[in-house]
Amino acid sequence: MPATLPSLSDGTPARGVRAWRRPAAPAAPFPEAAFAPEALGARFQFVRELGRGGMGVVVLARDLELHRVVALKLQHPLMALDARARERFRREARIQAQLDHPGIVAVHGAGEVWLEGRALPWFAMAYVAGESLADRMQREGTLPHDEARRILLALLDALQHAHAAGVVHRDLKPENVLLARDGRVLLTDFGVAARPSHDDPRRSSADAGTPLWMAPEQFAGEHAIDGRTDLYALGALGFAMLAGRPPFQGPSARAIAVARLTTDAPTLAEWAPRAPRALTETLQRCLARDPAARWA
Repeated sequence: MPATLPSLSDGTPARGVRAWRRPAAPAAPFPEAAFAPEALGARFQFVRELGRGGMGVVVLARDLELHRVVALKLQHPLMALDARARERFRREARIQAQLDHPGIVAVHGAGEVWLEGRALPWFAMAYVAGESLADRMQREGTLPHDEARRILLALLDALQHAHAAGVVHRDLKPENVLLARDGRVLLTDFGVAARPSHDDPRRSSADAGTPLWMAPEQFAGEHAIDGRTDLYALGALGFAMLAGRPPFQGPSARAIAVARLTTDAPTLAEWAPRAPRALTETLQRCLARDPAARWA
């Protein structure tokens, strides 16, 4: 993909398009005891919950040792019972900590706290005051062309850094893009990231990612992924920002997978007719079913 996207002439969002609505994430039960003053040990003081998923919860906390607020990610106690799940959680922290880039959320430290007699892994990240791209898209539907372009360029720069380090994110989606109040765009959540040159070649990609944004090769369960897998997701994000909907939708992950594996992506120029042609063509190439047809 080129280092820069085409310049934009019109920032007017497309009309007559229903706003994209992110799917509701199941709220995993998380023991309230984890938020008690003594649960996070002497170092952290719980402030409020920021978000949760099936793997754990992210909370805003005060780091009393370093005198700053952090986004503290805690693994779910049930997940922490499994040694492989604990190692995946620690691996996420290590990978993200090694990616020193202004467009990737920094990791400040990792460790364990004790909850109900068991070790609960955590890692602390820089707290980004603002909102996620999912929040912005849910509120506004489509984004002005110049704003979409700015976000895409920032993500492209962060992804280029990760790819140069041998890391493929594999789960680029609106929820994992943070829009800071000061204008920065940051990529986070490397929980299913892959390092193709290091990982077990038998490891499947089918269980990694989010169906609305996954590349066809992820659905096929092929291990042969590389940076072009993330470029597909980047194209899907660009499509959604300009058109107000992801390129593929369906009643189930299976339906989305079948459509993505057997049909080409919809033509973005038809969904966002006011968008500059060079921009829609750039994103359309990201959405090619065959990785070889995408940007190198």
